Amino acid sequence: MTRRGRRPAKGTHKPVCSSLRKILPGVEEWRADKVEPAQLEEILKLLDLNQSLREAILANMGDRKWKNPRNKAVKERLAVFDAMHNEFCKWAKACGWSARFIRESSEIFMPLLDISERIGYTIYGHQYRSMQYADLILDSDKILKRVVIPEVAKLSDRAKARIRLGMLTHDIGKARIDAHLLRLGGPLSREDKAAIDKHAGFGGEIITAIFSSLASAWRTMRDGEILSTMAVSHHERYDGKGQPKGLIGREIYIGARVATLSDSIDAMTSKRFYRDKKDPPADYKTMIQKVRIDMDTQFNGMVVIGFFELLEHPFIEERVCEIMRSGGGNP
Repeated sequence: MTRRGRRPAKGTHKPVCSSLRKILPGVEEWRADKVEPAQLEEILKLLDLNQSLREAILANMGDRKWKNPRNKAVKERLAVFDAMHNEFCKWAKACGWSARFIRESSEIFMPLLDISERIGYTIYGHQYRSMQYADLILDSDKILKRVVIPEVAKLSDRAKARIRLGMLTHDIGKARIDAHLLRLGGPLSREDKAAIDKHAGFGGEIITAIFSSLASAWRTMRDGEILSTMAVSHHERYDGKGQPKGLIGREIYIGARVATLSDSIDAMTSKRFYRDKKDPPADYKTMIQKVRIDMDTQFNGMVVIGFFELLEHPFIEERVCEIMRSGGGNP
């Protein structure tokens, strides 16, 4: 391997880059409300995704309801989408990706992220809010000026940037799940739960397809492997009773352990479409109690301890409450 990293074997790199230029406009002009189903269909054809996966994603796209930019809800959704896009480009640059690769990968990722957010059961922006919680945990040593989570403190800046990108894309597989299933209220049947749980594997498949089609540098391919791992593993449990592989303890990548906590905090504190007044989002104190109960079972105890130490800082407590409010919660 050279210092800059080796390229994949000859014939594995597809001419996706030039094809994208014919499908979408440049990133300077590109927004979620300008991507049509036909364009997305052409994008998906460039990837090594099976036909059923492509058809399911396109079916979920449907009417994206971006048509009235004066509508308050649409304005808020577009603002969150633009924030997600900016964060994606920011952390992709921190990973050392070229400007061309950032532009081309974002033009594939962002429509899929929009679909996964729009059909999800939490208020739009779940992956963005989850990344904001993870952001605090990843910067815990800088915020508190001491090491509180040794495994996190050992991570390089590039590794932390990968995890942040992984948080932004961890639920991208929901773009493949039937939207009706994601919005069912009440207890789920075993079959429905099994169908929804497949989103983690679908996410890994989608991310792997994107990087296999676009990436050529070895280090960038490694970034794709980490993002795929986080998508697949974010529902693993520290006690080994999670999905899909039943990994236990440190068998789970540290980024996925951070993702499990961050993802769960937003899920329990955000407004859900099927919730009513009898089942409101968890408030700040209830969230802390639930996280403490699941410490060392669902969540990595060291990550939880680090998060709790962060919350002792008044600024961080207010920041967490602010994120909760952005998800429709009431801290």
